Amino acid sequence: MSKKNEEQQQETQGMDFLQSLPRRWVTTYIPLAIFVFVLLFPFYWMVITAVKPDNELLRQTGNPFWVVAPTLAHFKKLLFETVSGLAAQHRHRLGRLDFYLTGRQRDGRLCD
Repeated sequence: MSKKNEEQQQETQGMDFLQSLPRRWVTTYIPLAIFVFVLLFPFYWMVITAVKPDNELLRQTGNPFWVVAPTLAHFKKLLFETVSGLAAQHRHRLGRLDFYLTGRQRDGRLCD
């Protein structure tokens, strides 16, 4: 009978071990915060390095995690001054042309 009572007590206990605030922080919030930080940091790093000017990227002093003077010059160079940017524009135009030529019926509605 005592074994059955112990099983019932364990089933009713559930997540009661998280009721105290310090235990909840240690078992839930801190590991979750570390997990989110590890997952999001690479995206943050990609964004800040994409908007940093060249002199800030190459500078040895200063905070590498903060942008002082953001710029979109790298995006401009990539999209308008390199072959890959021109090729992307060309693919986009061809895709739109293909959509308009093959994706519409005579009355202008989209094909099903």
